[in-house]
Amino acid sequence: VSDDNTVKVWQVDGKLIQNLKENKDQVKNTAFRETNQIIASVVGAENVKILSPNGTLISMFKHPNQITNVSLSPDRQILVSASADKMVRLWKIDGTLLKTLKGHKSAVSHASFSPDGKTIASASADGMVILWNLNVEDLLVQGCNLTRNSLQVKSQLQERDRHLCDGITNQ
Repeated sequence: VSDDNTVKVWQVDGKLIQNLKENKDQVKNTAFRETNQIIASVVGAENVKILSPNGTLISMFKHPNQITNVSLSPDRQILVSASADKMVRLWKIDGTLLKTLKGHKSAVSHASFSPDGKTIASASADGMVILWNLNVEDLLVQGCNLTRNSLQVKSQLQERDRHLCDGITNQ
């Protein structure tokens, strides 16, 4: 990104491939996934543009608050945004909001996916880093591992509730 409101696409040897100049507002951040030819850019305070490397607009959407950072999932289907309102948001690349992750106490400065796409790391101005587990099956196993003993010994539970975690084990 550049202060002149452009996004520049470079080869690793320093050769300029594309200079995308169609932004009226300052471009603050970009994320790029070469294998699916997608560039996500933060334009102005609250706009996200999804572009092809030649500048063709794929989608554009307005974010509900000031964006500080965006990152694309390894499969290039999901975008994560960090914002000044203490939230981390997951979006489809068409701009559909999938999930808002709450937990930070200050503006979130950065959020990015792990290489396998199952975790997001986010950092905020208060110095906190949160790892968000996106693997639902893993969360279910962890929850059952923590509660399995309680389900068996709590006398106030009905018999059917004692077996909620039956069959849920580490794979």
